[in-house]
Amino acid sequence: HFRQFMDGGLKALEELKSSGTISAYGLGVNEVRICLDVLRRAPLDCILLASCYSLLDRSAEAELLPLCRERQTSLIIGGVFNSGILATGPVHGAHFDYQPA
Repeated sequence: HFRQFMDGGLKALEELKSSGTISAYGLGVNEVRICLDVLRRAPLDCILLASCYSLLDRSAEAELLPLCRERQTSLIIGGVFNSGILATGPVHGAHFDYQPA
């Protein structure tokens, strides 16, 4: 759906924002790469990034955080406990990325 978003969806969102119908728009995804691909081509107000930035996974740190700062794009981190283990610790039944840890 990347092509459809870039070819039409983005323009529609920009028109809605320009008209005052919406005040902001962005992405909600769980892959750093798609965030980088879109943000390098389009202005985004915010990104909700799920499960890709925590004490155990810092994959967003090298490129995405600096790019968000440069583009003044708010970054909202979802899934900071990676579905459990950072909240529960290494107990029986703990999970990481929705799998047994």
